[in-house]
Amino acid sequence: MKRVLVNDVAADCLHQLRESEDYLIVKDEVANAMEYVSNMIHYSRDGEPIDTHVDELLYVLHALAEYNSLLTCLHKHNDLSVVNFQSSRDPLEEEDNTPQGEHSLDYRGAHDICAMLKEKGVDLDLKDAQEMTFAECAKLAGVSIPEMNQALYCYRS
Repeated sequence: MKRVLVNDVAADCLHQLRESEDYLIVKDEVANAMEYVSNMIHYSRDGEPIDTHVDELLYVLHALAEYNSLLTCLHKHNDLSVVNFQSSRDPLEEEDNTPQGEHSLDYRGAHDICAMLKEKGVDLDLKDAQEMTFAECAKLAGVSIPEMNQALYCYRS
Protein backbone atom coordinates (compact mmCIF):
# COMPACT_ATOMS: atom_id res chain seq x y z
CA MET A 1 0.00 0.00 0.00
CA LYS A 2 1.05 3.56 -0.54
CA ARG A 3 0.42 6.50 1.72
CA VAL A 4 -1.26 9.49 0.13
CA LEU A 5 -2.02 12.80 1.80
CA VAL A 6 -5.63 13.84 1.41
CA ASN A 7 -7.75 16.37 3.23
CA ASP A 8 -10.01 15.33 6.12
CA VAL A 9 -13.18 15.45 4.02
CA ALA A 10 -11.62 13.19 1.37
CA ALA A 11 -10.33 10.85 4.07
CA ASP A 12 -13.89 10.53 5.46
CA CYS A 13 -15.19 9.75 1.96
CA LEU A 14 -12.53 7.08 1.47
CA HIS A 15 -13.23 5.51 4.86
CA GLN A 16 -16.95 5.36 4.06
CA LEU A 17 -16.21 3.61 0.76
CA ARG A 18 -14.08 1.04 2.60
CA GLU A 19 -17.19 -0.13 4.48
CA SER A 20 -18.45 -2.98 2.33
CA GLU A 21 -22.14 -2.14 2.74
CA ASP A 22 -21.67 1.53 1.77
CA TYR A 23 -19.43 0.52 -1.13
CA LEU A 24 -22.02 -1.95 -2.46
CA ILE A 25 -24.79 0.66 -2.21
CA VAL A 26 -22.77 3.22 -4.17
CA LYS A 27 -21.63 0.58 -6.67
CA ASP A 28 -25.26 -0.52 -7.12
CA GLU A 29 -26.37 3.08 -7.78
CA VAL A 30 -23.72 3.45 -10.49
CA ALA A 31 -24.61 0.09 -12.06
CA ASN A 32 -28.32 0.99 -12.05
CA ALA A 33 -27.57 4.38 -13.62
CA MET A 34 -25.60 2.73 -16.42
CA GLU A 35 -28.42 0.22 -16.97
CA TYR A 36 -31.01 3.03 -17.15
CA VAL A 37 -28.95 4.95 -19.71
CA SER A 38 -28.51 1.79 -21.78
CA ASN A 39 -32.23 1.04 -21.66
CA MET A 40 -33.13 4.61 -22.64
CA ILE A 41 -30.81 4.45 -25.64
CA HIS A 42 -32.30 1.16 -26.81
CA TYR A 43 -35.91 2.25 -26.24
CA SER A 44 -35.43 5.59 -27.98
CA ARG A 45 -33.79 3.75 -30.88
CA ASP A 46 -37.04 1.79 -31.21
CA GLY A 47 -39.01 5.03 -31.37
CA GLU A 48 -40.24 5.19 -27.76
CA PRO A 49 -40.46 8.80 -26.50
CA ILE A 50 -37.76 9.73 -23.99
CA ASP A 51 -40.19 11.54 -21.67
CA THR A 52 -41.37 8.20 -20.28
CA HIS A 53 -37.93 7.81 -18.67
CA VAL A 54 -37.74 11.05 -16.67
CA ASP A 55 -37.33 9.28 -13.31
CA GLU A 56 -34.51 7.16 -14.68
CA LEU A 57 -32.78 10.31 -16.00
CA LEU A 58 -33.06 11.93 -12.56
CA TYR A 59 -31.54 8.81 -11.03
CA VAL A 60 -28.62 9.01 -13.47
CA LEU A 61 -28.11 12.72 -12.71
CA HIS A 62 -28.06 11.94 -9.00
CA ALA A 63 -25.41 9.23 -9.48
CA LEU A 64 -23.28 11.62 -11.56
CA ALA A 65 -23.64 14.37 -8.93
CA GLU A 66 -22.49 11.98 -6.20
CA TYR A 67 -19.47 10.96 -8.29
CA ASN A 68 -18.70 14.62 -9.01
CA SER A 69 -18.79 15.35 -5.25
CA LEU A 70 -16.39 12.49 -4.57
CA LEU A 71 -13.92 13.72 -7.19
CA THR A 72 -14.13 17.27 -5.85
CA CYS A 73 -13.47 16.08 -2.29
CA LEU A 74 -10.48 14.05 -3.42
CA HIS A 75 -9.04 16.98 -5.38
CA LYS A 76 -9.51 19.73 -2.77
CA HIS A 77 -6.33 20.97 -1.14
CA ASN A 78 -7.84 22.21 2.12
CA ASP A 79 -10.54 21.41 4.65
CA LEU A 80 -12.37 24.72 4.75
CA SER A 81 -15.77 23.40 3.68
CA VAL A 82 -17.55 20.37 2.35
CA VAL A 83 -18.50 20.67 -1.31
CA ASN A 84 -21.57 18.74 -2.45
CA PHE A 85 -23.21 18.82 -5.84
CA GLN A 86 -26.79 17.63 -6.00
CA SER A 87 -29.35 17.25 -8.70
CA SER A 88 -32.42 19.42 -8.30
CA ARG A 89 -34.48 16.45 -7.13
CA ASP A 90 -32.83 13.57 -5.32
CA PRO A 91 -34.58 10.43 -6.57
CA LEU A 92 -33.26 8.39 -3.67
CA GLU A 93 -34.90 10.50 -0.96
CA GLU A 94 -38.49 10.08 -2.08
CA GLU A 95 -39.92 6.71 -2.98
CA ASP A 96 -42.18 8.37 -5.58
CA ASN A 97 -39.16 9.39 -7.63
CA THR A 98 -37.34 6.07 -7.81
CA PRO A 99 -37.75 4.19 -11.08
CA GLN A 100 -40.72 1.88 -10.84
CA GLY A 101 -39.49 -0.86 -13.15
CA GLU A 102 -42.27 -0.28 -15.66
CA HIS A 103 -39.96 -0.81 -18.61
CA SER A 104 -40.03 -3.89 -20.77
CA LEU A 105 -37.00 -6.14 -20.74
CA ASP A 106 -34.46 -6.43 -23.51
CA TYR A 107 -33.18 -9.88 -24.49
CA ARG A 108 -30.18 -9.83 -22.15
CA GLY A 109 -32.23 -8.61 -19.20
CA ALA A 110 -34.94 -11.20 -19.80
CA HIS A 111 -32.35 -13.96 -20.21
CA ASP A 112 -30.56 -13.01 -16.98
CA ILE A 113 -33.81 -12.73 -15.03
CA CYS A 114 -35.02 -16.12 -16.29
CA ALA A 115 -31.73 -17.77 -15.32
CA MET A 116 -31.70 -16.06 -11.92
CA LEU A 117 -35.31 -17.02 -11.19
CA LYS A 118 -34.67 -20.60 -12.31
CA GLU A 119 -32.03 -20.86 -9.57
CA LYS A 120 -34.68 -19.73 -7.08
CA GLY A 121 -37.16 -22.33 -8.32
CA VAL A 122 -39.35 -20.07 -10.49
CA ASP A 123 -39.68 -21.36 -14.04
CA LEU A 124 -40.23 -18.46 -16.46
CA ASP A 125 -40.13 -18.80 -20.24
CA LEU A 126 -37.82 -16.36 -22.04
CA LYS A 127 -40.56 -15.26 -24.46
CA ASP A 128 -42.93 -14.57 -21.56
CA ALA A 129 -40.23 -12.61 -19.73
CA GLN A 130 -39.64 -10.37 -22.76
CA GLU A 131 -43.33 -9.42 -22.70
CA MET A 132 -43.23 -8.59 -18.99
CA THR A 133 -41.99 -5.45 -17.27
CA PHE A 134 -39.21 -5.53 -14.72
CA ALA A 135 -41.78 -4.80 -11.99
CA GLU A 136 -43.89 -7.78 -13.04
CA CYS A 137 -40.83 -10.05 -12.88
CA ALA A 138 -40.03 -8.75 -9.40
CA LYS A 139 -43.62 -9.38 -8.30
CA LEU A 140 -43.45 -12.91 -9.72
CA ALA A 141 -40.27 -13.53 -7.74
CA GLY A 142 -41.93 -12.15 -4.60
CA VAL A 143 -39.42 -9.35 -4.06
CA SER A 144 -39.40 -5.56 -4.33
CA ILE A 145 -37.87 -3.74 -7.30
CA PRO A 146 -34.73 -2.66 -5.37
CA GLU A 147 -34.28 -6.23 -4.09
CA MET A 148 -34.68 -7.53 -7.65
CA ASN A 149 -32.12 -5.00 -8.91
CA GLN A 150 -29.69 -6.10 -6.19
CA ALA A 151 -30.27 -9.81 -6.89
CA LEU A 152 -29.76 -9.24 -10.62
CA TYR A 153 -26.59 -7.28 -9.95
CA CYS A 154 -25.24 -10.08 -7.72
CA TYR A 155 -26.22 -12.70 -10.30
CA ARG A 156 -24.40 -10.83 -13.08
CA SER A 157 -21.26 -10.42 -11.02
